Amino acid sequence: TEDLKIVSLEHYFDNALFLESLTAGGKLENSENKSGGCPFGSWFQGLKKS
Repeated sequence: TEDLKIVSLEHYFDNALFLESLTAGGKLENSENKSGGCPFGSWFQGLKKS
């Protein structure tokens, strides 16, 4: 409807649940990933090559 609009929006999240989802995975099957679990590992590897 045209007479309704969102004035503000707040988003709440559980940090513990978020961190648990990041660390809950098992070992990766791909042996090419040797970044040590760093989320920026592939980016750092790109810097080393140049």
